[in-house]
Amino acid sequence: MKMKLKHLYIAGIALTGATLTACSDFLDRRPDNQVTEEEVFTDYYRATGLVNDVWATARGMENPIIYFSHFGLAGATDECEAQEGTEDDQCQKFNRGEWTTQNTNGNDWRTGYFAIRQLNIFLQGIQQYNTPDNPRTPGELKYRIGEAYFLRAYIHFLLMKKYGEIVYNRDVYVPGDDMFAYRQESVHSIVAKIVEDATTAMQYVGGRYDKSNLQFGRSDQGACLGLIAAAKYIAATPFYNGASDRYGYTDTRIYKDEYTYDASRWTAAKEAALDVINFSSNGKGYSLYQLYAEGDKYTGRGDRVLGIDASGRRYDALNHQGELYNPHIYTRLANMFGADGSENFEMYDKEAVFFVTSWKPGAWQGDNYPPSLCRNGGARQQPVQEQVDEYECIVYRNGQPYGVSIFSEEARTANMTAEQLTEWDRTGTHKVYEDADPYVNRDPRFYRDIIFHGQWFRDTDSRNSKQINVAEGTTDGIKTGSTKGTHTGYYLRKFFMEDWQFSGGTNDWKVTHPQWRLPEFIYIYAEASTREDGTVDQDAVEMVNDVRARSFMAPMVPEVSSDPDLFLEYIEREWRVELFYENKRFFRARLYLEPNSEQEQLRYADYQASGPVDYYDTYHQPLPKLQNMVNGMRPVADPAGKIRVDGQNYRMERFQVETRVWRTQFYLWPIHRDEIRRAQGSLVQNPFWESEAGS
Repeated sequence: MKMKLKHLYIAGIALTGATLTACSDFLDRRPDNQVTEEEVFTDYYRATGLVNDVWATARGMENPIIYFSHFGLAGATDECEAQEGTEDDQCQKFNRGEWTTQNTNGNDWRTGYFAIRQLNIFLQGIQQYNTPDNPRTPGELKYRIGEAYFLRAYIHFLLMKKYGEIVYNRDVYVPGDDMFAYRQESVHSIVAKIVEDATTAMQYVGGRYDKSNLQFGRSDQGACLGLIAAAKYIAATPFYNGASDRYGYTDTRIYKDEYTYDASRWTAAKEAALDVINFSSNGKGYSLYQLYAEGDKYTGRGDRVLGIDASGRRYDALNHQGELYNPHIYTRLANMFGADGSENFEMYDKEAVFFVTSWKPGAWQGDNYPPSLCRNGGARQQPVQEQVDEYECIVYRNGQPYGVSIFSEEARTANMTAEQLTEWDRTGTHKVYEDADPYVNRDPRFYRDIIFHGQWFRDTDSRNSKQINVAEGTTDGIKTGSTKGTHTGYYLRKFFMEDWQFSGGTNDWKVTHPQWRLPEFIYIYAEASTREDGTVDQDAVEMVNDVRARSFMAPMVPEVSSDPDLFLEYIEREWRVELFYENKRFFRARLYLEPNSEQEQLRYADYQASGPVDYYDTYHQPLPKLQNMVNGMRPVADPAGKIRVDGQNYRMERFQVETRVWRTQFYLWPIHRDEIRRAQGSLVQNPFWESEAGS
């Protein structure tokens, strides 16, 4: 029996059991508007259309900026708080624990396996019918074959991240096949097959596409290496490497006994990450985006800049009397994510290992603006204190700057230098970090990523400067419920291009970020080399410091070279800061079993004992990472306060924004109930979802 193309799409989506209930007479019936397999696979454009369709699926399954169709994944983590009552409460439903096996914000299991089936049909069909090459640009069929192997591996990778133990599907199911013979596999088995398909893809795709290449944005050999490294890294993390024997996590995963600790998995991750870092094709490899020279001036985009001081710092004499309190944003940091704009994909050309096209326009910015700054400022996702605390402060030792945690002994006891005090418009004595005056002396990426109380920012479409005021009673003040405005005391700034005009201006661009970029593999290499044998690789230290220097951030303290635990702390902060809002945090919290961590549980007990206001001063440690709450910072009027906004002095004070639901079942997404039923016993639901209760 020869199946018709339409039915190749709809019959027997992997593991749904659909083919088992289909009637062969129905499958043999050919609608008038249908074409046969032969007609499809003897035509280059029809055949490769199957692969092109899957690119859209791949983007939709892990979309930059808007992971949940409308909201970023950050709102379901301790990176951001999501606005309530908007876009079907996509993040808040998860945070309230309302997900079930029926309510999962879509069904990526079905979506993913439908796409995988298309790829398998393509790979089988082009071989069976000897599909011709592109008549206009010979050689493209080879690229599309490579992309099919890459996409098959990549979509399995996305499914593995969400669901854990999945089925690796390389077959085209037809009526009569025993679909129930295909079972879920361990993550380590899945990773091995991802590596096989990605390695096969490398035989077909080009080496390294740059922005002048027509294939730019499609999978090349570098993207294949990135996929291999990302998959091996997941296999090395605690959830799949020592969960029970090292980290005290017990569950009912089918292959839990395969997840005992094996140091060689970190070796494999290290070597795979180094392959990405060192990759070069035709003299072109990956490098950190550094479009501007080390001394480049700070950006004035969005502010009415009236002067640049001798050190290159911008200031606005009209709006704040020449004071330098307004923290600067380097041009490099402000522009690096620009796509279709003035940067001409420069960062994507230099350090993006793999990216998908984005359809979200610049109007997304208005959705996240403070309400006072445009008529539709929605504050949809607001950074939380847990994220803000990750940005280090600067301490000087013998005249040399270093970055340190705000919770370090040095940050709490050392004083800022006279030069720092002048730079930040502070007088008298000021610690390197003070919780009451926390927005000075921080990592430059902080000012690019976060809008906070007292920061100067553009004002509506006039693009004048406006000082943000989140005090109670103001338009941008802290709100509760579904009212527009911040709930945390912060507004998002990352990905903003401040020359955008809300009211129909021409300065638009696509809001996006790469799936993987070079710093991620530097962090994987640095961590894996440390965990492999308990020593610090000096090349890794240098590479991490290079990422920081690219962002004009001071290096790590010298003692990281001999202190593996301290080095790992820095690496974790780098993941949180450099890759903020790039769909990393949700999975890392789970892969590292943070909600099960004894250390985090003890921190939570300390937090409950002191309350959020006194927690920093009493315990000097990061907020607990149990995914069961988020915190903020609010201004309190105080004549002695060091932050002056609209003629009033303020100090800042921590507060709890909300509690959230965390259950053990949340380590993995549930397989949708419909897929479990269709499989008729061949699929096993992820731990604790069957009872809908968790633990």
